[in-house]
Amino acid sequence: MKKNDIDLSILGTDKETAGRLADGFAVPEEGKEKIFRQSLKKYRQGADTAAAGDSVQGVERYRRPVWGRIAAAAAVVALAAAGTGTGLLMLKGRSLPPAMSELPGGEEVTEVPEETEAPATEAPTEAPTEAPTEAPTEYLRELEILSDTMRTITDEDHIQIIYAGTEDYRQNGPARLDREKYIAKFRAAADTEALNTPELKSYIYDIMLNSLHYFDTISGHHIFISAGNNIETDFGFDQVNHYSWEEEKDEDRGFSWAVYNYDGTHYDVNNQSMAYETFVSSEESIGFNLGTNDWMMLNTAGENVSSIQPDSSTLGITSNTGFAPQLPQSHLHDLSAWQILSVTEVNGMECAEIEGDWWKGHYKLYVDLHHGFLMKYDNSDGDHYELTDLRIDEPVEKKTFDPTGYSGTDIFGNPVQ
Repeated sequence: MKKNDIDLSILGTDKETAGRLADGFAVPEEGKEKIFRQSLKKYRQGADTAAAGDSVQGVERYRRPVWGRIAAAAAVVALAAAGTGTGLLMLKGRSLPPAMSELPGGEEVTEVPEETEAPATEAPTEAPTEAPTEAPTEYLRELEILSDTMRTITDEDHIQIIYAGTEDYRQNGPARLDREKYIAKFRAAADTEALNTPELKSYIYDIMLNSLHYFDTISGHHIFISAGNNIETDFGFDQVNHYSWEEEKDEDRGFSWAVYNYDGTHYDVNNQSMAYETFVSSEESIGFNLGTNDWMMLNTAGENVSSIQPDSSTLGITSNTGFAPQLPQSHLHDLSAWQILSVTEVNGMECAEIEGDWWKGHYKLYVDLHHGFLMKYDNSDGDHYELTDLRIDEPVEKKTFDPTGYSGTDIFGNPVQ
């Protein structure tokens, strides 16, 4: 059964972004509908290369990860959708609800009017009192138990699910699980049987898929060893101000790459060939709130159709940066194929130790219980991944790319002036 990873990240593209795309690439009005259909088709075909487990498989990393190509295809979809007038894939650019202000200490605020001379027969006017503003609360949702069967759905219905999930995200912000509730159950588990309930397994699967919902900023370092690659990466990601960067190197092979995403532009940089590719990216928070069983379904042809959180591609975060959106789908979707061994600490994070089997063989991994980060991974092929030096919700440097001395192209291969 082949895997089609439909990352409909472009659902969050606003009119300004679409306009910038249209200005950069001339497309006749009568051809946009055809381009849209062909783009979606190629988009899916391109996603086929992201076979189950690519997020931890060894590849020649001077060929950039699949997310960059998927995002490029999504940009074409945005251009086409901007001219169709259907509104199916386009949402109005609305900001998320602003954070509510909180009064220090939750104290009441008393407004005292200017002192005036009161009539002798009247008592002084009492100062009006305002009720304290309530502190903002998390948008919590209920955890679904992951089903052992996938439901069949049409492409149109699938798009509507993503559409509704995106609207929910825009209006309410990222939906989260009650982490304190479930982490307390992990800590209280007396044995492996208590750890391996469908509820706690479903929690691991869900929080990994939605790890982007549980932080504002993150930076750190990771190492990825596979098939002759020994790649070390420093990265930073600010979801509030919409920028990210990765700087990667394989010293054994003399390779160096970088990804920079800021101010609505994505740069994919090869420091060996002194070349880069660039395309328009999102300047707003894009995401969707889906139920646990909405991430993987079957289309009417019986093919596996999966979704991933869109910011992992539109903001320059690649497939091996700890968020690993495909890994839970390829490794953890079958609850009977893996088990939780313990709760332990890995590189300063409280993690579930997990062991299981997938189509390539045996694996062991460690998942951060608080954010869903993949902290460590090893499999029977000798692949190794480890995430270290995490700094969560601390200021992240905004790194930019200097193209001096580099040759650049857009996503269609046209030279960048």
